[in-house]
Amino acid sequence: MNCANFVANGAHWRHLGPAVLTRGRAGGFDCGVVGDPCIVWDPEIANWRMFYFAAGDQFSSVATGVAIARSPKHVDAGDWVRTGRLPIEGPHAALCHKFWVLMDPHTPGQAACVGDEYVGFFTSLYDGAKVICRARARSLSGPWHSDGAPVIAKGSQAAFDGRGADAVTAYWFADRGRILLFYMAYPAEPQSEQPLSPLGPCQAVALLDPMQSEAEKLGPILRPGSAARHWCSGWIGGLQLLPTADPQWVALINGSATPVYEGHGEPDPSVGGWARCDEAFPVSGWKFDLKQSPIELPSQLSIAAKQHGESTNLWRHYLLVLPDERARIYYNSGTYGAEQLYARVWHV
Repeated sequence: MNCANFVANGAHWRHLGPAVLTRGRAGGFDCGVVGDPCIVWDPEIANWRMFYFAAGDQFSSVATGVAIARSPKHVDAGDWVRTGRLPIEGPHAALCHKFWVLMDPHTPGQAACVGDEYVGFFTSLYDGAKVICRARARSLSGPWHSDGAPVIAKGSQAAFDGRGADAVTAYWFADRGRILLFYMAYPAEPQSEQPLSPLGPCQAVALLDPMQSEAEKLGPILRPGSAARHWCSGWIGGLQLLPTADPQWVALINGSATPVYEGHGEPDPSVGGWARCDEAFPVSGWKFDLKQSPIELPSQLSIAAKQHGESTNLWRHYLLVLPDERARIYYNSGTYGAEQLYARVWHV
């Protein structure tokens, strides 16, 4: 599949309108926030399955929710049916959120099996820090069972991920027998490599042998605050890997131009945009696409988009390509702590 067209000159992403998935009913596990989608094709039901981040009122709880499309061709506002919480058991399951299903890197939205199992990765808390954990299942519908120890724990105090790891994405490179993990890395101490935003989270990469319990950290691939200010020079969030027709890659990422000098956080505004890599195995050589990014700034939101609830936080973008090559970008928007899922449609 060639996803380069989605980033090319003249490509635009038009707002679809109302929220694709709204917050749940009052008192429910997803009544506070709905976002951070991961959407994969489920062959057992011949339909799209969405895993999404769910938070209770004022972040009283965090969890993973699941929704199913009404049909394979209908994936917009009003087309997703909630099925409830993700059925997951084992260590770290109680705080499982930001769930991501291992995918084929060459086919967006195609879940990959390792042996006869699906593999999922998610954020949880361990010793007071965010960590990345693994779960496995024979079916995408579950039940899922989590491992006993994190596959990515926080690093040393001075490391690029000394405060923890978050927002993981994962891809199965079968020819290498390895899982490539991208994750948002929070530093605990100022990073000399990013003077314009010394405490800004970066995007890092790790390799995991499926037979091992811990991933090998390869380090940062995109750092904020290391050059002139731009749309992503403050901090960097999640990364979705997308193939092109050449042995190259593009990625849909999100971040902010607002630097992090003290304390820890993700200051507004967060926006979506692109990065590129010319390496066949995308563990290095990444660059921000400053020409085609950001997709849109909050200040550019239309009146209609604002009326539908969008505002300063445009977070955790996910691109879904349908078989007829229609494409959607799903993302969270709204005031922080009260976000819902919205979408844009690709057109030239």
